[in-house]
Amino acid sequence: MPQDPTRILLTCLGYASQTEKTQRLASVSAQEWRAIPRLALLQGVAPLAYHHLKKLGILLPGDTEEELKQEYWKNIRRNIRLYQELGDLLQRLHEKDIGVIVLKGAYLAELVYETIGVRNIGDVDLLVKREHLLGVEQELLALGYKPKEPNRVIAQDNHHFSYVLPRNGFCVEIHWLLVGTQPCRSGLICRLCGAGRSR
Repeated sequence: MPQDPTRILLTCLGYASQTEKTQRLASVSAQEWRAIPRLALLQGVAPLAYHHLKKLGILLPGDTEEELKQEYWKNIRRNIRLYQELGDLLQRLHEKDIGVIVLKGAYLAELVYETIGVRNIGDVDLLVKREHLLGVEQELLALGYKPKEPNRVIAQDNHHFSYVLPRNGFCVEIHWLLVGTQPCRSGLICRLCGAGRSR
């Protein structure tokens, strides 16, 4: 009976030891491996799956390895460009003495993962103080970014504005809140929110 592709992929990405993973994956057939690239791509983990499989030394069918390899290197190239754009923006904000915290994917890709190529980053999320929103927007516009929303209003039901760089589709979301308007139950989150809430 064919093995479940989801179970195979979870084994690749799981927290078991390399020895245990290698043993579990040894019985996967070439045909079963061929279902993995499509599933990994669908779940947004193709670069990560390739990275883990290479570390394990798993021999994959040629077409399967090539599909995962292409996604891995495509993601590396994209993330390098993304970090270059992010670096330019952060430098400008620093020069204007605008404090900023990098959130989510762009932060985790460097902190948690072994290489920036294994984390898919959809857009970049930055947290700033509300009183700095205008200054941030001015720097974004100077770099060629365009606002996604023509009428940007700070209201109860929103906590970020989105901007896109037309030449490459790079998207930045500028947050001034980490959480909504409900009372915060976490002391840590409340302290972090102090960077985004105006006093």
